[in-house]
Amino acid sequence: MVDAIFTIISHLDKSLQKRLLIKIEALLSPKEHTEKLSHDSAIQFLKENAVKGGGRVPCDDDGKTALTDLKY
Repeated sequence: MVDAIFTIISHLDKSLQKRLLIKIEALLSPKEHTEKLSHDSAIQFLKENAVKGGGRVPCDDDGKTALTDLKY
């Protein structure tokens, strides 16, 4: 089937081949997430995924070291 389609495409005008290639590339490219969230949904998402803590962070704390140090 692919060979038959390729044979048909090879006889098309070059501009049509280019347009077809653009459509095929768009079809195969990863899709971006374009769904829009409402304001309330976005706030709820942030609240659900927020890190809960409560301890104060010292102002001289090194963030890079904090990521690698074992805390518990």
